[in-house]
Amino acid sequence: MNGYLKREKEAPVPPIKSVFLGLAVAGSMCLYLVGLIESLRSERKVTFRRNTASFDRSFNRNVVGERPQELASLVDQAAQRHGLEPELIYAVIRVESNFNPRAVSYRNAQGLMQLIPSTARRYGVRNTFDPAQNIAGGSWYLADLKARYNGDEELALAAYNSGEGNVDRLLLTSSPRSRNFVGIRHRLPYETRSYVPRIMRYRREYSRVNF
Repeated sequence: MNGYLKREKEAPVPPIKSVFLGLAVAGSMCLYLVGLIESLRSERKVTFRRNTASFDRSFNRNVVGERPQELASLVDQAAQRHGLEPELIYAVIRVESNFNPRAVSYRNAQGLMQLIPSTARRYGVRNTFDPAQNIAGGSWYLADLKARYNGDEELALAAYNSGEGNVDRLLLTSSPRSRNFVGIRHRLPYETRSYVPRIMRYRREYSRVNF
């Protein structure tokens, strides 16, 4: 009976063997975490594509709403003053604030065209939540960016989203043939890479609508 109860002590694991065992466990955990991250990324991409496809299907039904019609005179006036197409301004407003004049981003960009305080001051906007002032200042800024990049609207939009300093730096460090949006796109922030095509797509949609 006593012999049955007494169990032989397990032999101690040699130090080198315990090291390899720990490395194996750590390696397994790393592989698991990498797989989990990739799974989440894939799920996010699929969700984004589904949401985008759903939005695109409903865009033509919802593009003509009360808000764009209410803003028509303000947009037309700003477009004429600064040499922009109204459809471009509508598209920027749609992406930036979804026509919410009280919108505020986590970066403290404000109003319809999401002006940060320093840009608002630069273009004489005292009340960023006033649609008339916001559209006037945002359109002026967009027109200046377009002129800065010799009429290249894609570069202007990239600068509107990520800042002209960032775009200028990327252009200066690019070869002459790559000094355009396509050439620097892969070096821009992810948000900007998707922002510019969205603006251009919505602009095409607005060009089919008579406000």
